[in-house]
Amino acid sequence: MRLPRFLMRDSAMPRSARYGSALLAVAVAFGVRWMLAPLLGGQNPLMVFVLAVVVAAWYGGFGPGMLATALSGLAGAHFFIEPVRSLWIVETPDQVRLVLFLLGGWLISALSSALHEARYDALSRAENAERLNRELEAANRAAEEARQKADAAARAQGQFLSTMSHEIRTPINAILGFTDLLQMGVGGSLTPRQEEYLAKCKAAGQHLLGLVNDILDLAKADAEALTILTEPTPLRGTALSAVSMVEPQAAARGVEVQENSACAADAMYCGDDDRVRQILINLLSNAVKFTEPGGRVTVCCRTTVTPGPGTQLEGRGAWVAVEVEDTGIGIPAEQVDSVFEPFVQVEGGRAHPKGGTGLGLTISRRLARLIGGDLTVRSRLGQGSCFTLWLPAVTPEVAEPAWPSHPGEIPGLSEVGHILVQHADLLVQRLGDRIQADPAIPHAKALDRAQLED
Repeated sequence: MRLPRFLMRDSAMPRSARYGSALLAVAVAFGVRWMLAPLLGGQNPLMVFVLAVVVAAWYGGFGPGMLATALSGLAGAHFFIEPVRSLWIVETPDQVRLVLFLLGGWLISALSSALHEARYDALSRAENAERLNRELEAANRAAEEARQKADAAARAQGQFLSTMSHEIRTPINAILGFTDLLQMGVGGSLTPRQEEYLAKCKAAGQHLLGLVNDILDLAKADAEALTILTEPTPLRGTALSAVSMVEPQAAARGVEVQENSACAADAMYCGDDDRVRQILINLLSNAVKFTEPGGRVTVCCRTTVTPGPGTQLEGRGAWVAVEVEDTGIGIPAEQVDSVFEPFVQVEGGRAHPKGGTGLGLTISRRLARLIGGDLTVRSRLGQGSCFTLWLPAVTPEVAEPAWPSHPGEIPGLSEVGHILVQHADLLVQRLGDRIQADPAIPHAKALDRAQLED
């Protein structure tokens, strides 16, 4: 409990004030004892001076308390102990009484000083704790405001991604769709120059669409806005599906894509089949792009593997892996760690002449880690590269195939038209109407144009 202010000693009180309070206390005690002398006589000559010592020690500390003790002893011995007007004390009881008074004054001064120091230490700690609490509350408020701003930014980013996904990719797909229609001769026969212009237009559109998709996927991964499924899936089936989609590119470049003979047929992973296929297609496309004609790209699925020190998975759980190895130009050793950085294209190996945005491997690694796995690389310049995709393993007993029971079954044109018409953009609606109205358009082309949104 805090004492009234007038009963508390101020540790910042000037030295003169502290010792002055001792002199004043002794003077007041002397006056009171002088007035009570007719009543008390020689009895208890030092009793009143005890209060002076207590007051002086309380307000002034040890030094003023001892000053009050000494002055009180002198005053009592000189004026109130027989023989008066003399400092010589004859009676033994009076001598004992004076000695006890001096010892008591010393003890009172010491205890008072110690109590005050302890009290002021406690008050100082309490003030510091209160200050720290105020600072902590201010920091918590700032953190909460920052969290709210971050949430608002995340919501704004999500809204932006949703808008951009439709507003940019939809017209690009419409442009590519109408370009395909013109190349198929729907609008009439084409001259060689017109075919060349349309081919360049389509290539530029596909490059722009790939760039937009890469940037949006990277932004979604950073915002954790990607939808990731976790289903038991045969790894080899996903890998072969990705290989089949890259084979035309490889054939056009004169690169052989093959499955390793040691590939594990029963390897199962728990993850998102579409995202894993996206990663593998990106790895295979890069491998084909950076392998010279006549080279080879090998795919190998492995089960019951232990991640190496280059991953974030070391010592955790059971894993399966897909290795995509090429005989291409490789990566300089000093730049291997940088290939997963956004917009980075290493020099001396996989360099600018091959094109690209420098986002494919960044997105692939982030997707792999969102699934719960990782993506690593080992490479030597001039000797090719090997990218390893690590995925959480599952047992075959609990897994079911993730691909359709009839993989060759292709939706009809009416279904494609229905998919396209779902988009509000007039160009896309007109493209869907045109596809639906012309039975000569191949199903595969229609399906390719129908995939307007992820």
